[in-house]
Amino acid sequence: MAIACGNKHTAAVQADGTLWIWGTNDSGQLGDGTRTDRLKPVKVQGISEIAGVVCGREHTVALKQGGTVFSWGANGSGQLGDGTKTEKLRPVQVLGLAKVAAIAGGSDFNLALKKDGTLWGWGSDVYGELGDAKTLESVEECLPDYQFTSGEDLPCHFLQSVQIFYQDRGQMKIDDPLFLHPSHLP
Repeated sequence: MAIACGNKHTAAVQADGTLWIWGTNDSGQLGDGTRTDRLKPVKVQGISEIAGVVCGREHTVALKQGGTVFSWGANGSGQLGDGTKTEKLRPVQVLGLAKVAAIAGGSDFNLALKKDGTLWGWGSDVYGELGDAKTLESVEECLPDYQFTSGEDLPCHFLQSVQIFYQDRGQMKIDDPLFLHPSHLP
């Protein structure tokens, strides 16, 4: 089970792997094929066996139990990871990702931690959110194309529960894909 809050929408994963979502839907972030706001939870159709969920400002990302990732909603910064900048009203698979263990999302960007310990990011990079030493947005960056590998400094702080929180002054090194140890810059 999991729960996530976006700017104006909320999503919850039930024990049976179904995903329920509610709130504002102006960019299709509820994934129900409409732009209709929902005051009560509605089941997201077309995906099942959900293990985790994150909500961005106006998009939603879901991790399936098998390690694939799906997204929907606003896509002006390529935050859906489908190689376009076109919003989607229903879930679409994030291209090029498999064997994902955990996901995290920011306002208009996302990160995926793969089971091999590599971290992948896509979407907005205007402020260096992806940690790839760039501050650009392009269609090429709409796909998960940058990976951090073992021993690299990362701009994220990880907890052992593999929840990811962005920090401005934190860094970490991946020493072991199963145990991630945070450290801070002075």
